Amino acid sequence: MLSTYARSRVVELSHVHMDKLSADQFRHLVPRILKVMRESGIVVKVLHMPTYISVVDNLSEYEKVLYQAYEWLMAMQNLDVDIAVMHTLYTSRRVSMNSLEWFTKNLELNRVFISRLSKKVRELGITLAIENRVERWLVGNSAMDLIELVREGDGVGICFDLGHAHASGYNLVEFHEAIRNYIVAYHIHDNDGSRDQHLLPLLGSIDWHAIKSVIKRDKPMVFEVACSDDRRCVNYIEMIDIVYRRLFGDELTAS
Repeated sequence: MLSTYARSRVVELSHVHMDKLSADQFRHLVPRILKVMRESGIVVKVLHMPTYISVVDNLSEYEKVLYQAYEWLMAMQNLDVDIAVMHTLYTSRRVSMNSLEWFTKNLELNRVFISRLSKKVRELGITLAIENRVERWLVGNSAMDLIELVREGDGVGICFDLGHAHASGYNLVEFHEAIRNYIVAYHIHDNDGSRDQHLLPLLGSIDWHAIKSVIKRDKPMVFEVACSDDRRCVNYIEMIDIVYRRLFGDELTAS
């Protein structure tokens, strides 16, 4: 499938595919991915780590999840990936905990987790990008959550997902300006403001003309839109190219 996206040149390996693999399985696929990259001219600069790393059913599983994250970071080294995107962790609610206790526990869990991962990414020369959550009740949905988690972590920044913020009811320009100094990548897609839909830009209700003026153009912009087969994906790439030129007025460099 990678060769389908050769026109885009700079791509993210999506969690949609990573979620089906263990780190060891991915490691064995790396030579094949490198072969496709050489033949097609694709550059993989961003990898979205599996979402299963983010789920900690109980605190005793914390070390297991941390180990999985380490394994994935080491597996992606040979691809010369610059940025590893991941979601914040969350644990299941317990009947004995009120909402404040549960949220505080999750916030501290993420703070320690990201602090420990920051040491590993510094060793590997990779930037860890924490993506803003679409779920309003989880740690990592708000700008202030994200800043608290990344501000003291060397080698850690924020992947600003515009669709997630819009579906959560935030003003995108205000959200962007709050986290501006920490942004290392963008996920770009649209929705109608009610839920996460991963539509092409301009097919939802995001005010693109407002947000495009503040986006940091020197950071990877990943168009995170869903397609289900090669022909449809090729058509999406054509449309992304058109939309990108319409919004930013120059050549597409990331998808």
